[in-house]
Amino acid sequence: MKNGIDVSVWQGDIDWDKVKPQIDFAIVRLGYGQNTLDKKAERNISALNRLGITYGVYWFSYAYTVEKAKKEAQNAIKHLQKLNGNLSYPFYFDWEYDSRKYAEKNGVTVSNDLLRNMATVFCEEIEKAGYYAGIYTNPNYIKSHYGEEIFKRFDLWLAHYANKAYCDANVWQYGDSGKVTGISG
Repeated sequence: MKNGIDVSVWQGDIDWDKVKPQIDFAIVRLGYGQNTLDKKAERNISALNRLGITYGVYWFSYAYTVEKAKKEAQNAIKHLQKLNGNLSYPFYFDWEYDSRKYAEKNGVTVSNDLLRNMATVFCEEIEKAGYYAGIYTNPNYIKSHYGEEIFKRFDLWLAHYANKAYCDANVWQYGDSGKVTGISG
């Protein structure tokens, strides 16, 4: 088993030289919404490239139409290319409870079909650009919204804080309270 970490602006300025011996890979929040780059994405990706740490990225989606999901993917790809992203792990679509609240605030109730279609178009755009695509989610969203069929097509990054994973996943996020020397947040 390999050990990795999920990082974003919330972890502050990471001392990647100290972190490197403790991890096998990282997954970096590249950005969110239609076109907002995570404030630490450039710093994190530069350090990972410099140190040869393998990594993937994710985009926190606020899409509530297929067109918005496609545009998010296109903008995310441009950001990754500008940062010289060199992915060894997937490029993930991340649509969560806050995404759903945002859609509802904008007058849209996202059906399961719409969510699957948004995830699919996002991931297909990622694949067209030459990256391996995946979806970040949890057991509740698999059971209640995505279903399992979509994960035959796209990689699964499973967030399930337990002693055993809910299902097979290529990446299993089993906790959210670990400590790594070099990261203060």
